[in-house]
Amino acid sequence: MKAYRWLSVAIISLTLIFIVAITVINKSKVSVNLRKFPYPYRAALTICSDIDSIETVEEFLSIHEFLNTERVTRFGKGLNLEIGDTFWMYSNNIRSNQFTYFEGLTDRRSSSAKVIEQFAKAGYLDALHTFGDFSNYGGFKRELAEKAIKELKKREIKVHIWVNHGDIYNTQSMNNGKSNHKGANTSATEYHADITIPYGMKFLWVTELTRIVGQDRKVELSDLVHYDWKSPIKTDKEIIKAYVGEITISTINSGNKLLRIYELDDGQLVYIFKRFNNYQGNIWKGASLKYLKNQISKDVLEKLKNKEGYMIVYNHLTEDDLLDKDTISALRYLANENKKGEIYISTTYKLLNYNLIHNNLVYTTIDDGKDVTILINNINDKVFGQFKPTIRDLQGLTFYVPDDVKVKVVSRDFGPINVKNTLPILQEKLVYPSHWCPSTILSDYGCSFF
Repeated sequence: MKAYRWLSVAIISLTLIFIVAITVINKSKVSVNLRKFPYPYRAALTICSDIDSIETVEEFLSIHEFLNTERVTRFGKGLNLEIGDTFWMYSNNIRSNQFTYFEGLTDRRSSSAKVIEQFAKAGYLDALHTFGDFSNYGGFKRELAEKAIKELKKREIKVHIWVNHGDIYNTQSMNNGKSNHKGANTSATEYHADITIPYGMKFLWVTELTRIVGQDRKVELSDLVHYDWKSPIKTDKEIIKAYVGEITISTINSGNKLLRIYELDDGQLVYIFKRFNNYQGNIWKGASLKYLKNQISKDVLEKLKNKEGYMIVYNHLTEDDLLDKDTISALRYLANENKKGEIYISTTYKLLNYNLIHNNLVYTTIDDGKDVTILINNINDKVFGQFKPTIRDLQGLTFYVPDDVKVKVVSRDFGPINVKNTLPILQEKLVYPSHWCPSTILSDYGCSFF
């Protein structure tokens, strides 16, 4: 170990936050390594919630005031976590109250529109749960997509995540080869991918779920088989299948990526991500707030850290009675793991983008005998094309270097980047729209959003 004392770690943290396969051109004899997660975190997690269960502005603000701020709320002191949410533009559902941007299928802004606009611009509403809720009734047409995209552009609202939704009537969903998902089917009247993807949709959830704790890490036999001493023959069969069956450890490993390149029906390439749900029954029914405490249990979080994985939890957040004391306790434990520097928690977009930037960063290290320069070249995005990262793109990246070496980080486009040799890493948090009334006084004082 004495031989490695000179390598005692100095952390060079780009004061930044976002992310996928590293290309390194190394012209230095000094060891420079890019850390997997922002320092000092050992794993990364977010909750990607479908908006289905939220019907009013009051409900939305109530749950997010608790999640995103340190205010005293009806659930106790807020958690101060960067956890985002999804939203809808329309609804053709029979429910009279829904948290949508437009009224029904019209182009009239709803009473929720101002809140949706501000929280989307602030980064807390970072995904479209398709263009709207058409469950049970259908009715989606391309014209609705055109109106929605026009409005988002007009209001300068940038959304880069698309999350498929609902039953067979939600034909606006995008996919490949799924008959009722017609959003990317060029022959369907619902086709809209040719305008939705160019608008800026980069990351899609096409309904892929996993029970494996942690992505972007090696899958092991214990992830697939739990030995049952009461049924040893059955367990042995499961072990054999794990190595020679149709779905083996090898094939699961190749697919256990947070992000994968995917071709839609119309031939466009996008990134798709998977969400985590460890419910042992019908995996779709387990995405309820009732089971959130199991999804983020101490055992799950400990395994996530030990495996050094990324994880996006699939749920439906709401402020109803399912947010009980056990769920609140589990959320507080999660918040403490973040506060201690164990688990990096941010919105779904920031986590996915960090993963993309990190795994595709092209940088050069240059050693002139005195100083080491880390030269940021570009991001080798294999879907949307190579691009030059902004400071915001680089947030959270952390390099390990010897502590007896002077290091500077330089971008080919905007020159030297301010870095810290001291701990902890500084990261830019999203700004919660604080001008909104606290949810605890909404009903009593009727705060206006216009």
